[in-house]
Amino acid sequence: MTFLVASKTLFATSVFVKTLRTEDHNVIFSQNEEEIQEFIGGGEVDAMIGDEENLDMVRNIIMRFPMLNTAIISDKKHTDFHEATEGLGIFMQIPKLPGKNHALEFLKKLRHILSITGI
Repeated sequence: MTFLVASKTLFATSVFVKTLRTEDHNVIFSQNEEEIQEFIGGGEVDAMIGDEENLDMVRNIIMRFPMLNTAIISDKKHTDFHEATEGLGIFMQIPKLPGKNHALEFLKKLRHILSITGI
């Protein structure tokens, strides 16, 4: 699978990204909304990892691609996070310093979603 990271806080050297790559997945990075939409529109992206700091951009992308599996990096309390992202269909909140266990949880949740939707 291919994951697009649209975050200023998640880097290629992070344990989270290294774990995704160890699991044999491709991880691409972009913070440019037009470029992100091109990747997604081209069918190259299975899930996007956005950032609460760019929530307006993430919202714009989701409005254009409502079936996009999306997780958001945020350290907000669960209730505050839910309120800020309500209606966007975010499948997971990821902490700002995610570890291996967060990457494995991300993959598990995404696989579950894909098994249900058949996409």
